[in-house]
Amino acid sequence: FEAYLQDQNVQAYFQSFQLDVTQAKTLFRLLDFDGSNNVKIDEFVEGCMRMRGQARSIDVHMLLYESEKMILRQAEFMQHVEEELFEMRSLKVAM
Repeated sequence: FEAYLQDQNVQAYFQSFQLDVTQAKTLFRLLDFDGSNNVKIDEFVEGCMRMRGQARSIDVHMLLYESEKMILRQAEFMQHVEEELFEMRSLKVAM
């Protein structure tokens, strides 16, 4: 993906959308909606349209991405804590 972004035609395309391609990894993560490590053409077009505008738009979308990731991690952690507490209660009752 990063190598692809070095192409002058690709850079011109991104500039037409007013996107900053210097943040290739961030851009890739934002465009890869389904987490497949592949960016399908529909993900690419939809993502570029969402991030149109000022260069700071990618920063806002990165914050949204990171927030969603943190929410998922927090939910997984809460599930783990609940399971551990349930196990501890079960052991206490068994004593």
